[in-house]
Amino acid sequence: MLKIFLYVSLLSSFLLASPNWYTTQTYKSHNQTYYGYGEGSTQKEARSQASVEISEQIKVDVRSNFTAHTSQENSDTKHSVDNRVVSSSTAILKEMKVVQKSKEASRYYVVLEYIYTTPAWYESRLVESPLFAKVGYGSSDNYATAIEDAKKDLYSQLGVTKLASIKPIKSEKIAENYFIAISFQNLPILTCKEKILKQNTFLAKSSLVQEANRLTSCEFAYQLHYINGSWYLQYETILEKLSSQDLNTFFVNTSSATFGIKSQKKTYTEGEGFLLQITSKKKGYISLFNVYENGKVGLIFDNKKIEEEGSFIFPSKKSGQEFVATLNVPNSPTIDLYIAFYTENKMELSYFENQSDRLVSSGEYKFDSLIKLSEYTDFATLVLRTKVQ
Repeated sequence: MLKIFLYVSLLSSFLLASPNWYTTQTYKSHNQTYYGYGEGSTQKEARSQASVEISEQIKVDVRSNFTAHTSQENSDTKHSVDNRVVSSSTAILKEMKVVQKSKEASRYYVVLEYIYTTPAWYESRLVESPLFAKVGYGSSDNYATAIEDAKKDLYSQLGVTKLASIKPIKSEKIAENYFIAISFQNLPILTCKEKILKQNTFLAKSSLVQEANRLTSCEFAYQLHYINGSWYLQYETILEKLSSQDLNTFFVNTSSATFGIKSQKKTYTEGEGFLLQITSKKKGYISLFNVYENGKVGLIFDNKKIEEEGSFIFPSKKSGQEFVATLNVPNSPTIDLYIAFYTENKMELSYFENQSDRLVSSGEYKFDSLIKLSEYTDFATLVLRTKVQ
């Protein structure tokens, strides 16, 4: 007991010895400016700890940008992001400056400042781009030169030396440098076959597919696929990688002549509870799924028998349960799709993860499988949004 008491007393003395600016974290990171706090038995140790703290903040910023523009981090891309972060962190160590330091009771305390002179979207190389587009990135202390640098990046990707109809899609100036992202719609040349397969009814409702139909000479039978951590739109032998915004264009409200699904509101606040009302004009079976904005799917209930026309509330008020509006990414508005299927007979749905006991589930990336179900099953959808508190 005595040893523990002495240890606590000694620890308290160290805490009391810490300078006020250190314990209260006077310097706060904001925008492109980052602060790191460190302490140690030597100045070098304190500086090292502070620099690591700054590097970790930059890593979070790059990954936050990355998460916002993709449905899910796959291992390959995550590894490449980590490599960029390591390279950047190594390069900026010399650029950090001391804004506060002191020595108290044989301990060294320091605050380092670093102004991040490269935007996170440029680091991640994941700017949202138009359909069928390649993106080039460039930077310079002159805007025109930055554009030329971005064009060279595009040329290297496409194997050409000149391009028409290049569109600037993002630019930012930090300090004296311009950072540019430009795009070029690189439409593949495909010959239209005499007989084109009919487009999936669900996919055809998406503004993305409608835009694809406008750009191409044929209305191809597009399919959605989840491959190595990313979503792709496939037609013929072509795979087009989709951004999170592209994927969410498939989140549309649809009704059926047979049944429908609705809620009291279209938008809920984080943490708010809600119920769903499902109306059916036929006897049969209804199954309900939740599709998260990243394409994960959870089976809420399967093959619920409908014995008479009318509507029912789910979860039932007697159950005392309800759905709870949650955010997929902290502090970022979320969109969810609820899709219900009607069948005269029971469907085999063991392929999907059931979340009936939880009402919220991590699910699996099987949005494409639901879309295939829609090809031969009557369906209705409901889009709900969740806003930050």
